Amino acid sequence: MSVASDATSDAGEERERNNLDIAMRARRNLKDALENDSVRAHRRAVGKLCLLKTRLEASDDLAKDVVQVLASAGAQVGRAVTFAINEDDKSDLAITLSLLFGLVVLCKTCPPAPADELPALRETLRKYDAFTLVSDREDYVPHHVAAGALLRLWSTPGGVEPTAIARFAAQRFFRATSSAMFMGKILEAADEEDDEDDDAMFCSLSVGKVLEEANPEMQEKRLRGIVDGADSEVGQQVLRDLILSFLLPRELLGARKTLLLPREASKRAGVEHGLLLSQAHDAAMRGAPWSFSDDPEKVHRICALLSGLAMLQLAKAKQADVRTAVPFDGMVQIGFLELQPSTHKKKLVYDEEIDTWRVYSRDPLTIHARGAGLEGLKTCILELI
Repeated sequence: MSVASDATSDAGEERERNNLDIAMRARRNLKDALENDSVRAHRRAVGKLCLLKTRLEASDDLAKDVVQVLASAGAQVGRAVTFAINEDDKSDLAITLSLLFGLVVLCKTCPPAPADELPALRETLRKYDAFTLVSDREDYVPHHVAAGALLRLWSTPGGVEPTAIARFAAQRFFRATSSAMFMGKILEAADEEDDEDDDAMFCSLSVGKVLEEANPEMQEKRLRGIVDGADSEVGQQVLRDLILSFLLPRELLGARKTLLLPREASKRAGVEHGLLLSQAHDAAMRGAPWSFSDDPEKVHRICALLSGLAMLQLAKAKQADVRTAVPFDGMVQIGFLELQPSTHKKKLVYDEEIDTWRVYSRDPLTIHARGAGLEGLKTCILELI
């Protein structure tokens, strides 16, 4: 998708429109470009974004409504960067993502920080990047807080190092904002379903579910059957990389489109976190069934159950290559996996802030099951399948 040649070819017709209208038209063009692989639509979008840049630079007004549109567009383009196969397309999309982030800064919704606040903002981002899914939640930094800190640093002259790369900042910002928006919708639906105790475990109760609730042995048998699906060499690879995904820091993991860690992340894990890599490898060699039933490490048991679910969905979808298959056939949403389209009505989402799993469906957004930790995951998987 080369966009260099005529990025501003149709800017003249937009001169009389307001900034919000220009941003919305650019987002529509980007959506068309991504859905239809349209070079022309991408060029038109960039032309509108360049016009918007000129207008924002000439104005001192806040543009909160424009930021919301740019954040939505950034989330779409950020996912497209992850899924791009062609390196030229990936490079072009990454440049567009950087432009979107620059426009968010120019909207001036985040005032520059005084010099004495800069260390605290940098520490917020350090904690956010260092977070792992087994970390203590006492110092947890929510996605929207991290995005705000990042935006304020980039809105402050001298707030970032001269060598800082806008493309990486854009990826972090839009990933954090999209995660915050997504979880906000899930929590809003959860609030409507909750009784007095928000942490209480529950699941929807069909006749079959009532019978299972009365027979815990039946539940455990079903769960063991799921885990047994990962008792293979490929299942061991999936288990190893899922364990690493719970143990490694967010900054190293990013968000990926496959069950297995990307090559660069695996290489860094070996160099920077050799002990964790060895731990995950040893657990995988013992196998998912043993990890689920006998491993004292709760995270290994969680990942054994998830690896069984992953292999089950791999078989159902008839996808033989675990290196390219859609993780969990799009049914499971965890921070280290990029969101992917799915035909499944029910999906499982992990709320990392409070270590809680939820099964939900859309139209209308409804929560069907919820629970914390390993027991919560068991409840949700039984509801899911």
